[in-house]
Amino acid sequence: MAILKERSLTSPLRSGQAAALEIAVARNGPLLFVIPGMQGQVIAYDTHSWEITRTYNFDERGISSAFSHVALDENRNLLWIAEGGGVTDAANIQLRRLDTGEQISKFEPFQVAVTVIQLNPKTGELVAGGTGNIQGRRDSKTGEVREFSDDPQTLVRAFDPVNVVQSRIYSGPGGSVGGLSISPDGSLIAASKSRSAMMPPELRSVLGCVAPCGTPSPAYLLIWDANTGELLDSRALGSASLGDAAFSPDGKSRAYVVNSTVHIVEVTR
Repeated sequence: MAILKERSLTSPLRSGQAAALEIAVARNGPLLFVIPGMQGQVIAYDTHSWEITRTYNFDERGISSAFSHVALDENRNLLWIAEGGGVTDAANIQLRRLDTGEQISKFEPFQVAVTVIQLNPKTGELVAGGTGNIQGRRDSKTGEVREFSDDPQTLVRAFDPVNVVQSRIYSGPGGSVGGLSISPDGSLIAASKSRSAMMPPELRSVLGCVAPCGTPSPAYLLIWDANTGELLDSRALGSASLGDAAFSPDGKSRAYVVNSTVHIVEVTR
């Protein structure tokens, strides 16, 4: 039996705030990245000494990290932080230098919140998943707070994050993106998308919601060709509760969670 040595890390959380909500591990260096809840920070630990080596302050208000996400590219010295966003704020993705934390640029991938980001190891593209929920945010043109939603068919998108250009959309049924995984060779993308319900027309009118405002759909497991965007496989799972999806290290199988059960299936090309 393997015995794992436990290590507890202390993050500089303010009293009464949430615990760490996202963790990323550097592949080529002794760094562990943690986003503590509700602080607007990414904290890097040296996994040899377990000391804090860097702190990236990505939100001066300190309120947007509860639903934030992080991805990194050590070869290009890049760190991406998907902001959590507030009730009236756009959810941007920030691009920063990994070594200094200097912000290079930021862009808005969706009209709604980002649920997950992953780096394609082959193309260097950043793949983002979004929520199918309707969200209140400030209209950049009028300044008014309105209800926005994105077409749930387009909630998995790839970006050239350095040049801030959307490179492709991975279209498919389902609602919010709960899990997102890229095969080790960068050729396949898998996602789990929750079920969604149509908003009644009278409620859309009251909220002043920008279309499509909720399209009915069961939950889905999807897999695409990463290079072309072609949907290769889709599996409808009705009202099931879906968790994350992941490829094995050799790319020959993938795992996904339905309700409380983990399923492992062979990937056929």
